[in-house]
Amino acid sequence: MGRKGKRLRPIYFEAGVTMAKEETNKIVSKKHLARLERENIQRKWIIRTSIIVVVLVVGIIGYGILDMTVLRGMQPIAKVDGDPIPTNEYVAFVKYYRWQMIQQYQQTYQMAQLFGGDSTYASYFQNQLTQIQSQLDDPTTIGEQVKDLLIDDRLIRHEADRLGITVTKEEVDKALEEAFGFYPNGTPTPAVFPTALPTGTISPEILKEIATLTPTAGIAPTEAAQPTETVEATPEPTTPTQVAAGDATPEPTAAPTATATPYTREGFQDLYTQYLTSWKEEAGLTEADIRLVYERSLYRDKVLEQITKDVKPVEDQVWARHILVETIDQAREVLGKLKNGENFAALAAEYSLDTSNKDSGGDLGWFGRSQMVSDFENAAFSLKVGEISEPVSTTFGFHIIQVLGHEEKSVDETTFDSLKQTAFNKWLEEEKTNSKVEEFDYWRDRTPSTPDLSIISS
Repeated sequence: MGRKGKRLRPIYFEAGVTMAKEETNKIVSKKHLARLERENIQRKWIIRTSIIVVVLVVGIIGYGILDMTVLRGMQPIAKVDGDPIPTNEYVAFVKYYRWQMIQQYQQTYQMAQLFGGDSTYASYFQNQLTQIQSQLDDPTTIGEQVKDLLIDDRLIRHEADRLGITVTKEEVDKALEEAFGFYPNGTPTPAVFPTALPTGTISPEILKEIATLTPTAGIAPTEAAQPTETVEATPEPTTPTQVAAGDATPEPTAAPTATATPYTREGFQDLYTQYLTSWKEEAGLTEADIRLVYERSLYRDKVLEQITKDVKPVEDQVWARHILVETIDQAREVLGKLKNGENFAALAAEYSLDTSNKDSGGDLGWFGRSQMVSDFENAAFSLKVGEISEPVSTTFGFHIIQVLGHEEKSVDETTFDSLKQTAFNKWLEEEKTNSKVEEFDYWRDRTPSTPDLSIISS
């Protein structure tokens, strides 16, 4: 009874169920794993791709920022014998000179307001303002001047290295103080400019002739008159507004005009700080930029003194007179009369178109090189004392020239500075010719157009 009454679970049924479960689990697990594997692979690719995209985007943005803020500033706009002139140095100098020209514009405008009632002055000031504004409106005008100036600076620094010339921090400090009229050890006494005796003489025969022919005999003749084409060296300016609108190469200038009234170091520091603030807010310049401007000026001065140390304060000059006429036939007529012994002064008074000296025998006085138009100058310096030229053609007309004297004469300080500057410029040109100078066209695109005239009213 007990056996028959007990319900037994069929073994085959349990085994069948177990086997079915195992089979089902096995099939589901494989599919599930395969799907999970695919999903994991897809998820990894998505994550990796996203990371790569993010890195690329960040990299591109970062490089753009780095390029704009660092790399581009380091790229050279020119090289001199492999020595680069970085963009950021070029940009800073352009901004500085633009700022200078704006200060000049403002001062010129104020002068025009004061003297605007006089038509002569009004025209002059208006021309000055127009020239300055035209350069500010075309950034590459100042940019090209600055580029050429920085190329010259590299040549100067290379020469300074060869000569062992250096500029110290203390020298830059002193230059800045003097630029603001601050002399802590007292205002320096100006050096006495040396003079030299002439090395030649005027022949007694010529002196006797001049005494009988011209009213200016026996005294030094007047300074050269028409036709002249005076070339003067531009000295280093003393204020930031003294860079002329038409200068080919602007020069760094000091800050305010020096005053005779002494002031304390605190006063100097206050004024200097005001200018630093102005430079930063109006031109985006740092104190390091300003110090670099003064440093390069000191290097230029030191090298100039070495290069021109053998230049003497004397100049080869001639004393000449001339008769200016309109046509070649008139010139030949005058020359024929002179050869027949007629009076030079009388013929000058009768024929010469040069009203500034026709009544004084055509006397042009003493003059050196680069003061007359080239054809006239070449003829005058090639003549012997007392000799009369053949007709010389210039833009003024036709000249008959007689040289009355030819000698080395002592010059004043301004002329001496001009002679040294001429010699220095010649040296610079030779250095540039003998050096490898590379310029990169993108300097034009990197030339700043700020600051502009809007800072005057700001």
